[in-house]
Amino acid sequence: MKNSRIWFILICTGLMSIGVHAMEEETWLYSKPIKTEKMEGYKEFYIDEELYKYSNDDLGDIRIINDKDEKVPYYIVEEEMVYNNVRFEYNLELLNAFRKGNDRYFDYKVENKENNKDVIGNELAIDLNISDYMKNVTIYGSYDNLTWEYIKSDLIYEVPNQVKGFIYLEDGLKYNYYRIVFINDVEKDVIESAKLVYNNGYAMDEKYSLSKRVSFDINTKDQKTTVHIDNEDRLKIKRMSIIASDLYNRRYVLSVKNKEEQYMQIEEGEIYQIKLENFEAMNNTINISDTTKAEELILVIDNKDDKAIEIKEIQIDYYVDKIVFEGNETSKSYYVLFGNKLAKKPSYDIKSYSGYIEQSEKKEEVTLGKLVVMKENGSVKSEVINTKLVFNIVIVVISLGLVAIIIRKMRSEG
Repeated sequence: MKNSRIWFILICTGLMSIGVHAMEEETWLYSKPIKTEKMEGYKEFYIDEELYKYSNDDLGDIRIINDKDEKVPYYIVEEEMVYNNVRFEYNLELLNAFRKGNDRYFDYKVENKENNKDVIGNELAIDLNISDYMKNVTIYGSYDNLTWEYIKSDLIYEVPNQVKGFIYLEDGLKYNYYRIVFINDVEKDVIESAKLVYNNGYAMDEKYSLSKRVSFDINTKDQKTTVHIDNEDRLKIKRMSIIASDLYNRRYVLSVKNKEEQYMQIEEGEIYQIKLENFEAMNNTINISDTTKAEELILVIDNKDDKAIEIKEIQIDYYVDKIVFEGNETSKSYYVLFGNKLAKKPSYDIKSYSGYIEQSEKKEEVTLGKLVVMKENGSVKSEVINTKLVFNIVIVVISLGLVAIIIRKMRSEG
């Protein structure tokens, strides 16, 4: 009899622990309604700032449910799925080199080996095969080597610890000829080689890339300006731009604060803004090779002996992920749940054929409604009722009651 009581207590305790664990697994803090015109068919929506802010780093706690509290399979189109890292280059054939006043001109023809395809490029790589130089460069493009269109002005240079031998162009330029002009160049340096490069790392479908202004704090001490940049929404930042009216040429170091509250350097380089009567050049953008979701970024600018830059704005460009799921005509509504530290990333069959869906299936672009706090101070505030949660709570209450009854009976018999 005694052994049976012990086994009964153990079983009840096990049920209680399972119930508590299941309750934790099924507890989501936030939800958003999904607004759609029709229930059936494939749906897609882009993750918004609140979803990034309150979900787990790996987005593994995101769940989509319908009005029957059934989980709806989905897949996430992440940055690496739309970023193919396509890169190819064209050699440039020098056609003519001449001087006009103090400026030196180099005219090139793009060597296109595939005559049936348009030339396309977004970067010029220029090699002088020398060291210790700085050139003010203006770039023109032409389709026929007769009429030239201005593209941009910039700097190329190689000085101690700093090298920049390329010029970013606008995305998708299709000129067959390029003119490179060294402005006010008194030296007789020549271009060893030049190439036109296309790199889709500089371009992405605008639906997957957004921009916004961010808040920041500035402190200048010992000729160094420290800028603390807020990313409390944990957006996937790919680059940031420094907006200022000053003329400057400064070195910078960009760091992030990790989970251990330590600073970790992720980028370093140079930003500049030069506006003279006959020349303008600007590189106020800091590219981040690996996107970061750090809640705080720290930018340190070395002012040397100059006055600190008066930063007016900081703008970030960030990637957004897309969620795709298939609706059912028997459903009346859909919700997205998130905010569960215990939830594990789900594994759905739909991900295995996501490539086909992206390329071939028509999808309705839906939107998310307002944020709903589902659990606050122990009370459920959302209309979305999780029946599994209710069931697990009942199991816990019954288990506790059974254990209390058994213990009381054991004491009365003992």
